[in-house]
Amino acid sequence: MDIKLWKIVLLGIYFFFVSAATASTLKKIIIEGNRKVESSSIKSILKSKSGKKLSKQAVADDIRTIFDLGFFSDVRVFESSDNGGVILTFRLVEKPSIIEIKFEGMDEVGEDDIEEKLTTKVFTILDESKVAADLRMIEKTYYEKGFFLALASYEVKKISDVETVLIFTVDENGKILVGDVDILGNRYFSDSELSELMATRPTTRSSMIGSSSLFQEAFVKRDLEFLSYYYQDFGFAEVKVGKPIINVSADRKFANVTFSLDEGTQFWLGEISFAGDLLFSEEELKNTLSLNTGDMFKMSRFRSDIDALMDKYGDLGYAYVDINPKTSFDRDNAKVNVKYVITKGPKVYFGLMQVVGNTKTRDNVIRREMDIADGDLYSRIGLRQSKSGIERLGFFESVQILQERDLADDNRLNLKIKIEEKATGQLRLAAGYSPSGVSDASWFGEGKYEEKNQSGKGWNVNLTGKTDGGDNYNLNLGFGDPRVNDSLWSASTNLAFEQLKRTSVGFGILEKRRSLGFTVGRNIIEKIRGSMGLTFRHVSQQSEQFLSDFLSTEGDTYALSLSLSRTLVDNYIDPTDGTRVSVTHKFVDGDYKYMESVVNGAYYYPVMYTASYKTYFKLSLTLGKLYSLGGEQVPIIERYKLGGANDLRAYNPNSITPYFPVYRNPFETKALPKGGDRELLFQAEYYMPLVPQAGIKALLFFDAGRVYDNGDAFEVAGLVKDVGFGIRWTTPIAPFRFEWAFPVDQDGNLGKHKFVFNFGY
Repeated sequence: MDIKLWKIVLLGIYFFFVSAATASTLKKIIIEGNRKVESSSIKSILKSKSGKKLSKQAVADDIRTIFDLGFFSDVRVFESSDNGGVILTFRLVEKPSIIEIKFEGMDEVGEDDIEEKLTTKVFTILDESKVAADLRMIEKTYYEKGFFLALASYEVKKISDVETVLIFTVDENGKILVGDVDILGNRYFSDSELSELMATRPTTRSSMIGSSSLFQEAFVKRDLEFLSYYYQDFGFAEVKVGKPIINVSADRKFANVTFSLDEGTQFWLGEISFAGDLLFSEEELKNTLSLNTGDMFKMSRFRSDIDALMDKYGDLGYAYVDINPKTSFDRDNAKVNVKYVITKGPKVYFGLMQVVGNTKTRDNVIRREMDIADGDLYSRIGLRQSKSGIERLGFFESVQILQERDLADDNRLNLKIKIEEKATGQLRLAAGYSPSGVSDASWFGEGKYEEKNQSGKGWNVNLTGKTDGGDNYNLNLGFGDPRVNDSLWSASTNLAFEQLKRTSVGFGILEKRRSLGFTVGRNIIEKIRGSMGLTFRHVSQQSEQFLSDFLSTEGDTYALSLSLSRTLVDNYIDPTDGTRVSVTHKFVDGDYKYMESVVNGAYYYPVMYTASYKTYFKLSLTLGKLYSLGGEQVPIIERYKLGGANDLRAYNPNSITPYFPVYRNPFETKALPKGGDRELLFQAEYYMPLVPQAGIKALLFFDAGRVYDNGDAFEVAGLVKDVGFGIRWTTPIAPFRFEWAFPVDQDGNLGKHKFVFNFGY
């Protein structure tokens, strides 16, 4: 080949490679078709960049990245040359916006109930994955209401290239009721014993009134777990419960459910032994357990025993203690032998404690209720008691304490105290008119401001004013700090101005009172508090009747009260579990004198029907006794009288009392209420949530009480009784009480009911 020809070939090859290198350089990126998403925002997420070499893999990745944004239904890329370089054009088809969401076929479920749960929103881009999730949500909502066969679908109606209407359509298919419920394989418990405790029950006429007859898949799952747990708690440790069989009837109105189980053997606890890291003697560890050799092997007690062992080691700082119970079954003798293998792990200390979720309550108000502090040795019981202490404040809907391992130090455990606050104050303004008022006027008014967590500092502040438009009015101002400077001391003060026409003595006495009180208290030991109060009072009286010393309480007095109390409840404001006990003795001196001793006790006992449905009993007892001081009689107005909304609800206020005769002339006498020197009051109440979200609960109650006159034997015989039912509604304004009380005579017969409406717990 000629040398000249070689030069031409080499020059061509050179220009080819130079041209190829130049052509692979990306000179410009163009974005087309986007309306809502800025071009610069799209370019910022692309791997392909101007000035860099073009890569087919990068372009493929860019297409996937744009699709993943969820805003585009089509992405195409075009390549063109420009002065030896390459221009990439991304032509996008933007998904249309939803300008309206409609519902069709929804007769049994309100649109508002669905709309607030939708993840798809108006004026957003149509996202098929969100729409699919919304379809599942709609069907689930229908399932919960008994429409087990409901089917949801959707349609997208195009208005323009950029606007659509989303239409959800539901084929409800009618409700499915529970038909037959069969339990197979049960020998120890009868069908009726089990079915009474199950949520899935056959449809009856009475059950059709509510929702208990509706078939709900969640109830079936709950019953599956219940049967297994219930049998295990009666010693059947190896019980097997099969998956329920559900058959829909031919008319598609009933679902028949069949549960099958294999009870297995009922076991009793055999030998108990321990191995591993034993920091206590076997005898001490066994004393920690509730299950002993020879007891029925109850699974609930077995699990609580594991927790008790974890508490025992956890209080020594072993936060990661592992309790591994190894069980061996002696089926011939129906025994379960248990060996607890304990691995204590390292000692752990509390690290950083962070409070989150408190937009109002200050950190110190929460921290001072905790029994643990930063740097303390880990305590499992202390942690649980701290959570209970925060809950008892009554300021929060929920309290969680999350434990997080410190990444910088394995021997430290950080705590995140997560709370959800609730309303703790009430502002009430009320006015009314009664055409048959008992006072001179027939209208009344009341205003009240009360805050149990003023300024987020835990202060209790109240201001109350009442008037009936006639003789009676009341103005009360109070302030209390339960933990002065975060100490164990408490302090409170109260100022009251009051005028009332008292008729509890049988005739009218117009009485004006001015009082100022101070109380200080301190936690003595554990939950026992001591307090001392001093109240100064000035009273003036007017009456058309002659006031003897026995009737008069006019003048200046001061009262010294000494009290011991123990409060251990789950919530100070509205308790459902725990106890309250107090003993108070009061000395009154001044223009008249007397002493009083009062014992109050309340016991709250919860009854859980399900994990979320909690009822409770409240049992309360009050004992009071009045004493003369300095040889003077206790004024009649201060003596005990029962009856009214807060004690014996079926009787008129102050009507339960001894009486004494007053002779107006030889032919006319009048019985006037005398009051007693001792009182006994017992109340039993059972509370059941009706609408927990709205704070509405029902109650059944029984009251029994008696007022004893001087010289009467203190005995239970002759108690005045009533029974009844009611509704409590806790609103942001105030707790409302609606109650119907029936007096009970000595033969057990019910009298005419009395309706009670009142404010407060």
